Amino acid sequence: MPAKNRTKLIIGVLIVIIAFELFGLSLFHTVSFQLNTADLGPPPQGETVQSSLVTVAKWDFVYASVHINIVPSGPVRLQFPNGTLINVTGSDNLNFVMPSSGGIPLAGTLGAAGFYLDQSQPIAASVSPGLTYSNYDNYYGNLDLSGVDIYSFFVLGNATVTINIYGASL
Repeated sequence: MPAKNRTKLIIGVLIVIIAFELFGLSLFHTVSFQLNTADLGPPPQGETVQSSLVTVAKWDFVYASVHINIVPSGPVRLQFPNGTLINVTGSDNLNFVMPSSGGIPLAGTLGAAGFYLDQSQPIAASVSPGLTYSNYDNYYGNLDLSGVDIYSFFVLGNATVTINIYGASL
């Protein structure tokens, strides 16, 4: 094979390899942030403690590994939508997987409840102040959540919340 053709072949192979790498890298996503709930302002009217809704959301075709660390700065309880209460007395970790449920990648977007999802950002997390268990249904009730998986809970009291999410979409 002449040197000129070999050079063209090598350049072509390199272009194909780079294209596959760029495609492969677009399958992996991360979200990380830290927030002290005391920075969100005073408790909602009629409440005695700060109440913040922690939400992790993803499109159903995405696999996500979620790591949440909660460090209280005073009395803190976690309240889940089913009513379960957990007292947090020291640094506490919540680690869980949100598996892919095999949905088809959507072309739409969802921007609500403190988070934003689209094709380029298929996982999201937020901490929204001033929400309580009593208005939880009103908060999510008007959203079309088809194709979206959500995990949420309330932090009652002041704490530093660190969220790390590692996701892969196929």
